[in-house]
Amino acid sequence: MGDQLLEPGENDNTECHLQQNGMGTLICRAAKQTGENTTNEVDAINCFNCETGKIFREVGCDAVTPKIRIYPYSGCYSRCDVESLFCKIRRRSTTLDYCKTCGLVTAETTRQIVTTTRGLSRLKDFIRLSKI
Repeated sequence: MGDQLLEPGENDNTECHLQQNGMGTLICRAAKQTGENTTNEVDAINCFNCETGKIFREVGCDAVTPKIRIYPYSGCYSRCDVESLFCKIRRRSTTLDYCKTCGLVTAETTRQIVTTTRGLSRLKDFIRLSKI
């Protein structure tokens, strides 16, 4: 990420497929923790400016995994360094610009079908187990 971080507005989307809520904080599941110098805790500013999150929000692709390190500053701010982006579909490094032109992104309708099918499968297992 660059030095100038944009602060998201109250209604701006900051979601990412690598976010996780954890005990009063937002966690980046992709952040490498190396000793006391790095963390996996992020905030809305980090997520709003992260290339991985931009790919997820703008392109709709969740096949990108970053090599990322988050360095906490004193106070409540942190600096994210996205060292590289890797596409799990193409099995190559990628960029936001390339992802915007890629035709391999999973369509939203396909993603919804997969999610619904997984939910039905879990429901079927729950009903089967509740009959025992």
